[in-house]
Amino acid sequence: MFDQPVYTVTTSNFSIVSPINTTLFTFSLQPQTQNTIPGYISLARALNIVADIRVTWTDSAFLIEKLSNFSYRVATNISPLNYFSPYHRYLFTITATQLLPGRPSVSSAAIAQIDLDYCNANAPIFIYPSQTYSISEALSAGVAFGTVFATDADKDSITFSLTPASTQFTIDRFTGVLSLNQAFGTIPSSPISLTVTATDVPSLDCSLPCPSCAARSNSITIIIIVITANKQPPRFSDQPCNLNFSLREDSPPGTNITTLTAVDSDQGNSGQISFSFPSEQRQTRLLMDINALCTLRINLIEANEYAPVFTSTIWNQTIYSTTNSTVLHLVAYDLDAGTSGMINYYIVGSTQGYFVIESSTGIIRFDSRVTFFNVDRSLFPIRFTVFAQDRGSPPRTSSPNATVEIYLAANNTIPSVQWLNPSNGELNLIISEKYFENSSTKLISDSQNGFNGSILYRSNSQTAYLFYVSNTSPTTTLPFREITTTVNNAVFASGISVTSGLDAETQATYLLALRVISNPPLLGLATINLSDENDEIPQFSVRSLELNILATRAGTQFIGQFLALDRDLTSPNNRVQYRINNQLTDEITRNRFFLSADGTIVTNATFDRQNRSIYHIIITAFDGAPAWSTTTSNTEDLQLDINIVDNNNLPPGKYRN
Repeated sequence: MFDQPVYTVTTSNFSIVSPINTTLFTFSLQPQTQNTIPGYISLARALNIVADIRVTWTDSAFLIEKLSNFSYRVATNISPLNYFSPYHRYLFTITATQLLPGRPSVSSAAIAQIDLDYCNANAPIFIYPSQTYSISEALSAGVAFGTVFATDADKDSITFSLTPASTQFTIDRFTGVLSLNQAFGTIPSSPISLTVTATDVPSLDCSLPCPSCAARSNSITIIIIVITANKQPPRFSDQPCNLNFSLREDSPPGTNITTLTAVDSDQGNSGQISFSFPSEQRQTRLLMDINALCTLRINLIEANEYAPVFTSTIWNQTIYSTTNSTVLHLVAYDLDAGTSGMINYYIVGSTQGYFVIESSTGIIRFDSRVTFFNVDRSLFPIRFTVFAQDRGSPPRTSSPNATVEIYLAANNTIPSVQWLNPSNGELNLIISEKYFENSSTKLISDSQNGFNGSILYRSNSQTAYLFYVSNTSPTTTLPFREITTTVNNAVFASGISVTSGLDAETQATYLLALRVISNPPLLGLATINLSDENDEIPQFSVRSLELNILATRAGTQFIGQFLALDRDLTSPNNRVQYRINNQLTDEITRNRFFLSADGTIVTNATFDRQNRSIYHIIITAFDGAPAWSTTTSNTEDLQLDINIVDNNNLPPGKYRN
């Protein structure tokens, strides 16, 4: 049995911070005796029974130690004790069990109540043992850039301070918020180390016997990295921006076109420049820091990949007394485009001085001093070679060449078929590239060159001779064909019609072979040149751009040049002009940004991103003439979104270890 059922201990002789093994109280046990043992055990045996008592307790914060005989000591097993236990006390049970040989054990229990008083037992603990912050050198005074956090197991209030005191930085005494106390005059050495101390405020309830009512503190070191501010945008040099460059289409990868140079007066990473091409997609965002734009136009030059090819390598022609100065028209084609596809013709061998060739057309004519009647008939037939050479670099020459053989008819012989008007065999016509859309009959005529659409030829017999139109270049589609031939008094009439839409930007000139099926055949050529119509719209390389510019920069600020290309062939159809779309751009934006005739956007405003952080500008590109089917110009819009950013537009970064 316990010497008392409840043991109550106050802190008059100890505190919650007393060291481990501090004695709280003692108690005694009274074991069973010969007077209390069960009656069925003989007295002689009972006298020999030795008491075996086992003591247990229910709270490991304490320990119980046997002193002597049946006395025990209760002491602390932890330090400090938890003042915030329910009702500021520990309440646990002590059980004593006596074991009797051959009999059930007997037990008794007592209650221990340990009352606690407040004591400042714990120092504050920081949640993160070390912290690193990154701030901009342009951070404004008074701006917060981080917070330190600490807790106190005693639930005391905590105050924060910097050690030693700093004039550059400050910390809120109660919240731990770190702020810049004064703006940087110059870029400081980085990183900066500061010591933050957290100190608790003990409760007024702290009193004896608590040995520590003084404040407790703890400290950590924080690191502040000052990042160079992005004060200036990069700047391209004047050259080669806004210029045109040429590049051969067969240039190997890695061919140098030009060198772009840009400078940035910022220091550190903010002065590092990277170059990139805006995507050709319809939406493009350039939000990496501060941007600068440079516009280049690269024109591809056709490589001279192909040599000219004659449509036939054997050309025979008979000249008559009725033959005019044009004897024969040779035709070769070249699959290259541009200058490389243009052909010059040259005669190799003797023509007896009778014939010359027009280099640019391939037309063989009588020499200016020669007629049908003053040639030496004994020299005929005259055979010579013609080769074709393109105008590419380097030039390519036909292989095989063309062999020409010219015969002379008898004086009174006339051909079975001849053009009613020699010009019908050498047509040079100009029609609109929208002829198919605009003409109701599709029959080609050219009043400017005196051609009413009829191709006439005469026969000296009643035989019907058909007229055909064919393509001199087998690699292109021919959007033309002959119309049905009619005859009246041995005069045949036909013409050329347009069978599908034309596009001068794809092919501006067609060379057609005209052929009347006779013996020998009557041959001719028709050159059809397409006049340019305003059927192409100006096109920007991208339809939307999003850029960043600095809010605090003063003076004229170049935003960029935004160019559109019009594929029409002639001016004013392909002359691109620019304007700000007044309906889609608000008045404030129009008053702050200015667009010049060459597509350049500038501003001389100083911006406050707190009032407005983004501006939307709609730039309209329009060409210089009404579109072919309307009374207004062709247009395309570019949406330019300009974000106003501060030097310190990004939040500070914090790194924890």
